[in-house]
Amino acid sequence: MQEWSIDRLLYAGEEVAADVPTGEGRVVVTSHRVLVLPADEAAPYRTLERPNVRGVSADATGGGRWVGLGVRSLVATLALAGGGIALRRSGLGNVTVPNAAASGQFGAGGAASLLRSVFGAIGALDEVALALAAVCALATAGFLALAWHARSRCLVFDLAGDESVSVPVADADASEAARAVRRALGSPPRS
Repeated sequence: MQEWSIDRLLYAGEEVAADVPTGEGRVVVTSHRVLVLPADEAAPYRTLERPNVRGVSADATGGGRWVGLGVRSLVATLALAGGGIALRRSGLGNVTVPNAAASGQFGAGGAASLLRSVFGAIGALDEVALALAAVCALATAGFLALAWHARSRCLVFDLAGDESVSVPVADADASEAARAVRRALGSPPRS
């Protein structure tokens, strides 16, 4: 892995205003451009024209897939908990069906038995729904924890007339790197 030779990248008369390490490369602010250089010289670099850079900020990106799964899991949690509570409050699981044989009615025993089974299943269904809601709530917490862990700090360059450019930065250095680049963009090149 080779280090970048900045002098090879400069135009004639272009001067370096700041060289900011990012932990995973560096950002070089010159009198004309902002060069986003990865750690390895074999990797491609990005050139931003200095007049087009409207702002620089530290931000966190990534983890979006886990957030999406967390939101879906939260919706499932709410639906299952709501359904379980609604079933429990409806009282359908507590309906008693009279015993047809005791009342002397012939031929109604099969239907009564079927109704007892259906109402018994409904009574168990509210407990199953609430148990599944608890499992989904744990999954939601896990997905959101993974989303938080998967986030990475970056410098975000806001460009006029173009999409923003994100540059990975070591976590501890993101805010300081953003301040250093802003200072360099607002100051004349150093001699």
